[in-house]
Amino acid sequence: MADPSVNPKNVLIKNENTDLPPELPKPPEKVFALQVNAWGTLQDFIANALQLPILQSDFEERYGTFEDEALVEKGIELLKGLKDAADAFGNVVTESQDIMKYIGTDTPPESLFAHGVWLASKIESTAMTVSNYAASAIPALEKETDPQKRAEDIKELLTYPGAGMYSYAIDLNGKCNDYNGLLSTYVENTFKPASDAFHTYFTTQENTILTDAQNIVDSELSRINELTLKVASLKSKLYGWSIGGSVGCVVASGLPPLFIFGSAILLGFEIEECIRIQKEIDKDNDEIKKLKADELKKAALVTDLTTLINSSQNVDDAAKAFLQAVVEMAEGFGLCATDMKTISDLVEPKKVADLPPFLQNTGLETAEKDWKEIQLAANNFINSGQYKYETAS
Repeated sequence: MADPSVNPKNVLIKNENTDLPPELPKPPEKVFALQVNAWGTLQDFIANALQLPILQSDFEERYGTFEDEALVEKGIELLKGLKDAADAFGNVVTESQDIMKYIGTDTPPESLFAHGVWLASKIESTAMTVSNYAASAIPALEKETDPQKRAEDIKELLTYPGAGMYSYAIDLNGKCNDYNGLLSTYVENTFKPASDAFHTYFTTQENTILTDAQNIVDSELSRINELTLKVASLKSKLYGWSIGGSVGCVVASGLPPLFIFGSAILLGFEIEECIRIQKEIDKDNDEIKKLKADELKKAALVTDLTTLINSSQNVDDAAKAFLQAVVEMAEGFGLCATDMKTISDLVEPKKVADLPPFLQNTGLETAEKDWKEIQLAANNFINSGQYKYETAS
């Protein structure tokens, strides 16, 4: 069994995440425990879900209309479930822009997103306090020559009610457990049901608003291509007449046809045919314009739903991974507090008569440095992007 230690650094600071998507820049060599890739995956999914239209009028404005209203209603129902779950987590888009207002408050914000950053801020400030405490206490212990007094000072350093290192560790253990409880309830009762319902429906049902939209896109693209070729053919016909000096040229030039053609019968026929073709071209172009506008809306729905479906495959695992990171932090602070209590209970004058080995074996020797590293890692998490490795310094 490892010796008891006053430092939870190994739990609070992780080696660089080697499971990052290859397109992301290399993360810092050491990162705060919450700065896992899962945190970013969760927030990307939440940010996308927050933009979803949940009213039929908004849905139609963004994606156009569909003949099968039942498919639209089911799609909106599932999108609303995702958006409600996203709202319950917190608006990562707006809150991340004003995150500092959540720092320094005594109680955590209701938003689970902001709560996570608030928790990091509490770890940061507490780690700074413990580091400073150790910075002043350890040199004092080294100066103390009486083993009895030295043992008493160590007990005070570790377990003095409300101000010892134990009090700080157990407080952070409680804060981590509180956040874990809220986050676990959210994931199991709100987020996972909505994500699972969405993913299952769109990956198992043959006829959905997604398949309908894709079929419409295919049909409209085919029709646009057909009309484009037709318009090109009609324009070529008019262009051919213009080369031959006929009505196409007359229409193009704007000159009175009477001065060009001597035959009123021939002139009338060609003018009528030219006007008919031009009207047909205009009509086809109008249809192409409408089809392109609708195709863009349907293609946007296909893209948005496909993105959500693909990300929903990974987001459940991301939620579990982030929960595990919070659990490990809570356990780390809990174990550290237990070790501090154990060291305090077992300390006696003869064990601290030779102080350097005692400080080394208990972690007190490096307490100032280790808790300082925790402080800096938490600060980096808060101030350099919170959840995005590409913005971490």
